[in-house]
Amino acid sequence: MSRRCRSTRCSRFDKTTSLRSTKSTSMFARCALNGLIVSVDAPRLYVDTNGFIVAFETVGDASDAMKQLLGAAMAKRVRLLTSELTLAELLIVPVRNGNARLKRAYMQALIWSQAVELVPISREILIETTTYRANADQGGVDKPDRRNFLPDAIHVVTAVTNACAVFIGNDKRLRLPAGIEKITPAAATLESLLNQT
Repeated sequence: MSRRCRSTRCSRFDKTTSLRSTKSTSMFARCALNGLIVSVDAPRLYVDTNGFIVAFETVGDASDAMKQLLGAAMAKRVRLLTSELTLAELLIVPVRNGNARLKRAYMQALIWSQAVELVPISREILIETTTYRANADQGGVDKPDRRNFLPDAIHVVTAVTNACAVFIGNDKRLRLPAGIEKITPAAATLESLLNQT
């Protein structure tokens, strides 16, 4: 059974941006994106682009904690999801700088290791971004509403349509619908998250 989207097919982003989803009772599901058998009960976590940047382009406790989270995904204790857009965003710097090692690290983490479920940018996701963006604040050039930006909208809508409970990202300006907890890729928050799995 494919578990690509657990939410209802009607619009998930009303004026209050509430999250609408249904709960599956199936114990195991075949992931349609990479063929892995994973526990449906494993927490579904969405990792924004900057979460992977913390893991592979910084040094310190936060980087170590993000790598531990990737290890937990390999052990199927958690399910990490991200949009295919993330891959395009991550590869810009290593390609520009000719850093083959960093490019390989990202390819390994997001594709070859199968630790992360790469979600395609589908027509459904693009349609849903219009509702999400339409509810954005259209004013304020100094502090723009991040919902107006298509890449941010794609990340949020991908997390919602895949019923992720947690969104891991650094952008404090990003607005999420009710029902998704936003955490930063900091050592303390990630370690707390890992201790719950």
